[in-house]
Amino acid sequence: MRTFMLTAIPLVLLAFASLTLFSGCGQWAFADKVISVGERELTVAKGSAETAETLQVAPDVEVVLDGEPAALQDLQPGDFVQLTKESQGEQEIAVKIDANRPPSNEPVSEPSDPEESIEPSEGLIDEPALDEPAVPLEGDQEPTANENEEAAEDEEEAADLDAADEEGHAAQPAEDAPAEEAPAEEILFTGAITYLDGDLIRVHGEVESDVLAEAMVFKLTDDTEITVAGEPGSKGDLTVGTIVTVTAERSGEEDVVAKRIDVRPTAA
Repeated sequence: MRTFMLTAIPLVLLAFASLTLFSGCGQWAFADKVISVGERELTVAKGSAETAETLQVAPDVEVVLDGEPAALQDLQPGDFVQLTKESQGEQEIAVKIDANRPPSNEPVSEPSDPEESIEPSEGLIDEPALDEPAVPLEGDQEPTANENEEAAEDEEEAADLDAADEEGHAAQPAEDAPAEEAPAEEILFTGAITYLDGDLIRVHGEVESDVLAEAMVFKLTDDTEITVAGEPGSKGDLTVGTIVTVTAERSGEEDVVAKRIDVRPTAA
């Protein structure tokens, strides 16, 4: 009797679990499957058939998803639905939608910060063993004695060349660039001599002539050419009151040098 009871109890529990599972699956075994969801319409596949049906949805439609109140837009393709319809005119509209979402249709949640979700695994970075001797790379070998001698000779030659170059520059004096001379300004001035003092004469300009100033002082040199009525003259022909036309040059801040003085003959 005891053996029979021990055998019967597991069989009863297995049958109860199978019945519970079958009843849960049977509720949605012939339910419609969501194909697409619109603002006021729902397209579903009818049960096990391959035909699709598009229904209008009531504005105040009641939606229950997995036993919880939801909105129409919470549904997604692949959800199972059982529809309660009402006729309005010549068409039927859905007034209640009881939905079930299979586990395979659950949305995959993405990490909020990709950088935080990716963590390096420990031990993936290869580190050199402490006991292994470091292998020098190409070019890291210590120089030989011959290479050291050659390097020292090269440095000495470079130092000698630098010293010779510096001495050569020091021996050559820097050549001063010639200063550019400003072009001399040519002056043509006509007036009466009002002052004589050695090599300097002062001439007051004529009122009717186009003069540069009311009076100008000119310097006479050995190269100053003096003419009287077109004929060669001398400094003795220059007297106070004589009308002259002076051709002169002025360069910078220096005196205005008379190059030529034409004495106008006085009327007899």
